[in-house]
Amino acid sequence: MSEIKPDLANLEVAQMPPEKAIEELSDIAVRILIGAEVYEGHHFNPKLMRITLGGLEEIVHKEDFNIAKWVADKVFREHIQAKNLNLMVQSVPYILKMRSIIHNILADYYENKDDHVRVVFLRGDNMGCGFWRVKLPGEYLRDQENKISVQISDVAIDYDQLVKYDVIVVQRVFDYEQYYILSTLKSVGKKIIYEVDDDIFNVEPHNPCANIYNRYDSQLCMRHCLALADKVIVTTERLAKALDIEDKAIIYPNSLDWDKLFYVNKKKEERKRHRIFWSGSNTHNEDFKVCMPALLRIFKEREDVELFILGMVPPIVQHLLGEYANRVISNSGMHTEAYFQYLRFSLDADIGIVPLEDTVFNHSKSICKGLEYTLARIPIVASGCPPYSDVFEHGKDALLCSTEEDWYESINSLLENKEMREEMVKNARKKAVERFHLRKNADYLCDEISQLGSSLVNDRIERRSQSRIDPQAEQLV
Repeated sequence: MSEIKPDLANLEVAQMPPEKAIEELSDIAVRILIGAEVYEGHHFNPKLMRITLGGLEEIVHKEDFNIAKWVADKVFREHIQAKNLNLMVQSVPYILKMRSIIHNILADYYENKDDHVRVVFLRGDNMGCGFWRVKLPGEYLRDQENKISVQISDVAIDYDQLVKYDVIVVQRVFDYEQYYILSTLKSVGKKIIYEVDDDIFNVEPHNPCANIYNRYDSQLCMRHCLALADKVIVTTERLAKALDIEDKAIIYPNSLDWDKLFYVNKKKEERKRHRIFWSGSNTHNEDFKVCMPALLRIFKEREDVELFILGMVPPIVQHLLGEYANRVISNSGMHTEAYFQYLRFSLDADIGIVPLEDTVFNHSKSICKGLEYTLARIPIVASGCPPYSDVFEHGKDALLCSTEEDWYESINSLLENKEMREEMVKNARKKAVERFHLRKNADYLCDEISQLGSSLVNDRIERRSQSRIDPQAEQLV
C-alpha cells in the first residue's frame, strides 16, 4: 500500500471507490490482526497513524484504521478466539485465509454502506443495440459522480448476483426463463427496467428477426415483461405509444458524446468518382427497394458515381447493380466500436443514404444511421417518413424523399453542390448536439433511475442506522 503523506491526510482510503478501498483496508486489517505495532499522531498529525510490522512502516488515516481495527477485532473474536486457534501461527495459508475472511466482511460492510442506487445494465448483445442503448449510457453514468452506482455486464448473471442490485436494466427479454428470474427479483422488492428500441410487436415477416420476435411464446413473454417492468426505456415517444407503455416510459434517444467525437481532422482521399455510402445488415433489403430505381437511373447516366456499402449487401443491390460491379464497393461488417472509429477517422464519402420502407415498424425506429453519418461528416438523404421526418427539416439538415423522383433529384443535387453538402452537415451537427447529446440525455436517464430506486436506498440507510455492527456506533478506537 502506498504511503499516505501528511499533506494529503484528507484523502483517506474510505473515500476511494469501494473495490479499491476493500483491497487497501484488507491489507491494513491483516497487519493489525497478526500483531503490527500502532502509533498515533504520526508527525504530530492526529489524523494519521503509523503501523509497523517486520521492519516495514505504513502511514494510514485514522478513519481507515478505525474500520480496519473493527474488522480485525471481529475476525479475532469469531474466527480465532472462538475456535482456540494459535494466533502466532502465521503461515502463508493462514494469512491468506484470514485475508479472505476480512475481505468478505469488508465487502458486506461496503454493500451496506453504499447510499447510491445500485444499478446493473445487462446487454442484450455486443452489436449496435448493446452499444447504443447500454454501453454508451452505462459507461458514461458509471464514470460520473451521481446518485447511482453502475455496473455493466456482457454475460449472463445468476439470481444470487442480481439480487444485490436495486435496479436491473435488461434488453429485449423474450425468454420465459429470463422472465421468471425478473419476476422473482420483482417479488423481493427489486426494480425492473425493460429496454427496447424497436416495435417488437410489428416486425415485418420478411425481417430475419421475425422468426424470433413473431413467435407466439416470444410475443407473450415480451408483453409479460412490459407489464412486469417498473419502467421501460425507449428511443422515442412514438415507440412508447406503439408499445402502449406511455405511463411508464423513459424516453432516452440514442445519443453520442459529441464534445469528444466531432473534433477530428479526417484526411480526404483522392477519388475519381463521387461516393454514395450506406451501411447496414441483411434486414434492409425491402428498405433498399425504396431508392433502388433512382440509384439505377443515376448509375446509367453518370460514370462519376460509385456506391460504397459497409456491412451486408442487400440481395436487391447484388441483382440490379450487377452490371456496375466496378462501381459497387463492399466491405464486410466490423465490430461496432471499430465501426465508430472508422466513421470518425477513415470513412470518406459525399452522401449517406437512409432508405426506409414506409411501415408501422419503421415509424418507431430511431435515427441511428443519421447520427452515424453526421459523425462521419457526410450529409443525409433519407426516406421522408418517421422517424426521419420527425427529426429533420428537409433542405436544412437533411434531404427527405418520398418518391423515386425525390431520390433522383436529391442525390444528384448534393453530388453537384459541395457547399450544400457542407451546410447540411453543419446544421445536422447542431441538431445532434441539441437533441442527441449523451451528457444531457444520460443525465435525464440517471435521474429517472435514481428516483425509481430511491426507496430501496432509504430502506438500506434505515437498516444500517439500526445495525449493531456499524463501526462508528461501536466507537472502535
